[in-house]
Amino acid sequence: MSLSELRRDFAQGRIAKADFIEAMYRHHGLLHEYSELLKDTEVSAIEITEGRVVMTIRETGLRLAIAAGDRRPAPLEMLNFGTYEREFLEASLALMDEDADVLDVGANIGWYALTLSRRRPACRIFSFEPIPRTFRDLEENIRINGAANVRPMPFGLSEREEEKTFYFYPEGAANASAANVSGRKDARELRCRVRRLDDFVREEGLRPGFIKCDVEGAELFVLRGGQDAVSRHKPVIFCEMLRKWTAPFGYHPNDIIALLGGLGYRCYLLEGRDLAECPVVDESTVDTNFFFLHPAAHAAKLKAFAARAG
Repeated sequence: MSLSELRRDFAQGRIAKADFIEAMYRHHGLLHEYSELLKDTEVSAIEITEGRVVMTIRETGLRLAIAAGDRRPAPLEMLNFGTYEREFLEASLALMDEDADVLDVGANIGWYALTLSRRRPACRIFSFEPIPRTFRDLEENIRINGAANVRPMPFGLSEREEEKTFYFYPEGAANASAANVSGRKDARELRCRVRRLDDFVREEGLRPGFIKCDVEGAELFVLRGGQDAVSRHKPVIFCEMLRKWTAPFGYHPNDIIALLGGLGYRCYLLEGRDLAECPVVDESTVDTNFFFLHPAAHAAKLKAFAARAG
């Protein structure tokens, strides 16, 4: 029974006072359990105010408001597992120039973009999030952190400008996608705007140095719409490639490797603190996050990364 239901039943005389206090404490006691749990996680504080829960990230002091009902935002993942994608964040920072134009495609509530805003304050970060509810959460998190170098964009990126149907369910906001990758029958259908990366880069006069692309299976279409910008500016690309997500879109992760390979890029996976080339994704591949670098344009970065690993 929820806290509100318990209080209602007590007010209506259906629960005795002593039983009510005991039942409520079974909930309130979790406050102390959370206080202990935080010691072994990247979350240093949980702030509960009227209508809002905000979690503070230990290393950066970042404050992230989380939506009710969402099972897997980054701060809850930190509570569950202690940490959240730290090795990929540190690798991204090692490959990112101090003043890069960064495109965060699939921003969700802004953990990645806002962490970069703290660790790379001279970067300009453009965060793309097409789902209206999630976009509002992204805007709120940018506001409460005073992140002036993060610009939220209320649309997604794809291979052409249009309105697309997205599938969304509140319990898994990070799984919102232009295909029903979750297979849930109760997923909500939303019409959302998408644009081409090439058009956006040209109109804004950007020189992208780093692109993070995590759009639940539609990564190929984002990159198809950005081939001119990638060829011209040669950004480092951090891309999710997950076979079970790409299958509903009718392609394989190797199609991304081929597309970027045609632009001179090679695919790498993270092995400990080093990068290992990954020419193909096959049934033995367990990694789902990959870096793409241009061996000539990024020779210095690759050398420095190898030295960091050694």
